[in-house]
Amino acid sequence: MSKPTAPVFPFFPKLFPDVVSQISKMPLQRLLTLTNFQKNSLGWVFCIPLTAILVLISHGAVSAEVANTVGETVPVTMSKLQGSINTLWMILATLLVAIAYGGFAFLNAGFSRYKNVVNALAINLLTLIVTTFVFWSFGFALIFGTEGNEIVGSGAWFLGAKTAEIYGLKPFPDGLPLSIFFLFETALAGITAMIVAGAIAERVKFRDFLIFTVFLMGIAYSLVGHWIWGGGWLNKMGFHDFAGSTVIHSVGGWAAFSGLAILGPRMGKYETKKTNKLPGHSLSWAFLGCLMIWLGWFGVTGGSVFALNQKVPSILLVVNLAAVSAGFVAMLTSWLQTKKSDLSLIIRGVLAGLVAISGCCNAISTVSAIWIGAIAGLLAVLFIGWFDRVRLDDPVGVLSVHLIGGLWGTIATGIFDNKTGLITGQFLLLLNQLIGIAAVGVFMIIFSFVIWTLIKAIFGLRVGLEGELHGLDISEHGITAYNGFVMESVGGLTPIYDDDSEDLPVSSESELSQEESKPVNEIQETDSNDIEESKQKN
Repeated sequence: MSKPTAPVFPFFPKLFPDVVSQISKMPLQRLLTLTNFQKNSLGWVFCIPLTAILVLISHGAVSAEVANTVGETVPVTMSKLQGSINTLWMILATLLVAIAYGGFAFLNAGFSRYKNVVNALAINLLTLIVTTFVFWSFGFALIFGTEGNEIVGSGAWFLGAKTAEIYGLKPFPDGLPLSIFFLFETALAGITAMIVAGAIAERVKFRDFLIFTVFLMGIAYSLVGHWIWGGGWLNKMGFHDFAGSTVIHSVGGWAAFSGLAILGPRMGKYETKKTNKLPGHSLSWAFLGCLMIWLGWFGVTGGSVFALNQKVPSILLVVNLAAVSAGFVAMLTSWLQTKKSDLSLIIRGVLAGLVAISGCCNAISTVSAIWIGAIAGLLAVLFIGWFDRVRLDDPVGVLSVHLIGGLWGTIATGIFDNKTGLITGQFLLLLNQLIGIAAVGVFMIIFSFVIWTLIKAIFGLRVGLEGELHGLDISEHGITAYNGFVMESVGGLTPIYDDDSEDLPVSSESELSQEESKPVNEIQETDSNDIEESKQKN
C-alpha cells in the first residue's frame, strides 16, 4: 500500500517551488490573463505582496494612533466609539423612516381612485419638502429650544445655534450630532402631515393643503411637541409618549377630524340613506404601502432611543408583536362581520397596531404588546363603520387608525407600563395620560378648525364640482397617472381621462377608436355579425 500524501489546500495546486518554476517559465502577458488565473489557480500568488503592503500600512496606522492617544484614558476612546455607533444607527433609523414616507404615498394613492393618484403622490412629496423647510426655519427651535418656557420653546432659528446644548442636546460623543438629530425629528414630523393628507383626499385644493401644512407643522405640531418632548408642562407633569402616539398620530388625527367636518364628504358618498362605497383603485399599492410603513416603523421606534443599546432589540420585538396581533384581530373581526377577510381592513389593523404601540414600546412586556395590538386592531375595524355612520368620509381610514389608535396607545401607556402603569397598582400615570389626551385634543380641534375655516373663507379649500368629477389629477395637476389606459367600468370601457364627463370626449383621431369606446356587448355583437357575413359570402 502506498503511503498517503498530505492533504493539499485547493488554492495550492502544487508545492511552492513548482509554482515558482511555473511563474518563471510563463510569459508575462499570459500570466496576467484572468482566464489563466482561473485555469492554473495562480492568482493567489499575487495576494502575497498585497497582503504584506496592507499589513505594513495597518501597523503604521495603529502605531500612529497609539502615539496620538498617549495620555488619554480608555473611557474617552470608548465614548467616542459609542458616539459614532449611535450616530450610525440614527442615520439608518432616519433612512427607515424615509421608507415609511414611500409607504404612506403608496397607501394614500392605493386607497384613492385612479383619477386622484397623481394628487395623492404629489401631496406626499410636497409634505416632505414643506415640513423640512418649516422645521429648519423655526419649527425645530420651537420644540427643542431651551430658552423658552413650558408652553413654547425658543432657540436660534435656521439651526443657527453655536452649540447643540441650546436645543437640549449633549455635546458629541455623549450626545448626537445636531445634524442627524434634526434630520430624524424632521422625518417624524412629516408623518403628521401625511396622516392629514390621507383623510381629506380626493376633494381638497392642492395649494390650500400646503398652506394648512405650514400652520400645522410650524405651530400646532411644534407646540404639542414642546409640551411632551421638549421639556414642556406635560413632560414635567409626567405624561409619557415615547415615539409619537400623541405627538404624531393624535395631532394628525385631530387635524384630519376638523378638516373632514369642514370639507364634507366626497361627491356620491352619502347621497342616499345607504353609504356608497368608493373603493380605491389599487389594493396592491395599499398592501405595498403597509409593508413599507411596517418596515419604516422600526426606524421610528428604534430610533427614538437615540442610541444603539440593549433596549433597541426589545423595542423592535414588541412593535412587531403589536402589529402582528392587530392584523390578526382585524382579520377575525372582518370575518365575523361579513364572513370575508377584507384585505383593506387587515392593512388598517396592522397600521393601528403600529400606532398604538409607539407611545409605550420602551416600557412594556411582550404580553402587553399582544394585548395593545389586539385591541387596536379591533377598534380600527369597528370605528371605520362608525365614522361612516356619522358621515365623516375618510378614504384611507386615518381617523380609525391614527386618531383612535393614537388615543388608545396613549391610554395603554398608563395601563401597561411596567413600572408605573395601572397593572402595577398605580393610577398617577394613567391620570396624566388622560389629562394629556384632553389638553391636546381640545387644542388641536380649536386650532385646526380655525385654520381650516380661514383657508376656506379666503381660498375656497375644496375643488369645484367639475374638478372633483374629472379628478384632481386633471383639475389640480393637468396630468394623469395612467395616461392612455382604458379602465373597465360597469357596462363597458371607459377612457382614463373621460370619467363620466361629456366635456372630455374621446377623439376619433386618438389611438382609442370609437369601437373601443363602445360597450363590451356591442363590440361582441359587431364581431359576431361580421363573422356571419363572411360565412355567407364564402
